[in-house]
Amino acid sequence: MVAAHAEMVAGETGIKPLETEPDSFRDRCAARVNRGRVWICREADELIFKVDVLTEVPRISYIEGVWVNPAYRGWGICRQALNSLHQKLFTNGQTVCCFAETANQRAQDLYLKAGYQAKSVYSKIYL
Repeated sequence: MVAAHAEMVAGETGIKPLETEPDSFRDRCAARVNRGRVWICREADELIFKVDVLTEVPRISYIEGVWVNPAYRGWGICRQALNSLHQKLFTNGQTVCCFAETANQRAQDLYLKAGYQAKSVYSKIYL
């Protein structure tokens, strides 16, 4: 799970957290797991899918860190996993928010296929 999340961070920011801040990055990942915020699908010891439920407040939840093992991409696993997560966690009509980079058309298409609707355009700033 840590390696998958680090891969995503590097892809979005160009920063490799397992090289620049390995201990604190692992600690942050572990804290999410310990709070029950990371949902995974695996086969034996192989991670297939992961998503972080970062924030849950009444009526709105925010997810991030959606990742699918490259060997399984294009199989519909992400859409199925997101649908399962929604059925399990978001049963009271909650709004689920997520972000996709403007240049990441593949992520945008995936979210649309999973039933999400584009609502707004934002700019992400890393501090």
